[in-house]
Amino acid sequence: MGNIANNLRLWVKELKMEESGVWLDTSERTELDKLRRQVKQLRMEKEILKRPVLSLRKKCNKVQLYREAA
Repeated sequence: MGNIANNLRLWVKELKMEESGVWLDTSERTELDKLRRQVKQLRMEKEILKRPVLSLRKKCNKVQLYREAA
């Protein structure tokens, strides 16, 4: 019974290490870091691309309102 409990504790510890990224070897860690940088870059680009669309919509609405008033 003691062996089973020890094995379970060991497996839980290994699972937590794996989930936290401690368990990765050097190449996996390098790839993970690279992918995280790419995700960060893509999120920034996505936010930048959203901005002009919002300002363009405001401008188009102003032009439309101006035309309706005329």
